[in-house]
Amino acid sequence: MPVLKFDNVPYEIVKEGLKRKIINTDNLMTVLIDFSNGPWESPEPPHSHPHEQTSYVAEGEIIFYCEGEDDQHLKVGDMFAAPSG
Repeated sequence: MPVLKFDNVPYEIVKEGLKRKIINTDNLMTVLIDFSNGPWESPEPPHSHPHEQTSYVAEGEIIFYCEGEDDQHLKVGDMFAAPSG
């Protein structure tokens, strides 16, 4: 498998104020998300994916929702891992 670099992945515009880059292997997904127009009145709708996901908060704060878990208030320097499904 070739080396995957975020610099080579274009941003996908999800909606106004929300864009992302995604790279994944067969088992792991990492997403670079830019929330530039938040906070919103309600969270993004629930979703799932076949990969495990890791994320790192580089700037700002988010509230992370994961089914069966307490809501997590994450800030700069925090990391989390979410299971597949």
